[in-house]
Amino acid sequence: MECFRKLDKIHDIILVEGIGGIMTPILKDYAIIDLIKDLDANTIIVTSSKIGTVNHTVLTCNICKNMNIPIKGLIINNFDSTGYPIPELERDLSVLTDLPVLCSLPHMKKFNLSKYSDLIQEKVDVSTLVS
Repeated sequence: MECFRKLDKIHDIILVEGIGGIMTPILKDYAIIDLIKDLDANTIIVTSSKIGTVNHTVLTCNICKNMNIPIKGLIINNFDSTGYPIPELERDLSVLTDLPVLCSLPHMKKFNLSKYSDLIQEKVDVSTLVS
């Protein structure tokens, strides 16, 4: 926590990765959900388009809501043609969670920072993420 507080003083934005899911343990009695609460962090749920994602995403959102952790929205990341069709997934997740889908980002076979940056600027309302 001390490191986060130091970084928070010198940076406008800090991105904290949830390393595997909301209930992933960091210590025996301390999970990602505890870290989010301790940091009082804005929360964005990042999900995929694979089978099981609707269940996983709805459960994650319900846990956050039950623990009074506000969620800014959802990001569907790394989607490909083998998963759910994106328009239907965006609709279903939005309806089932009562949250906006902030963007859907495709799988990139070869990561290219410039292309990915352009894609983010095109697809993501960054002001929603940082407000």
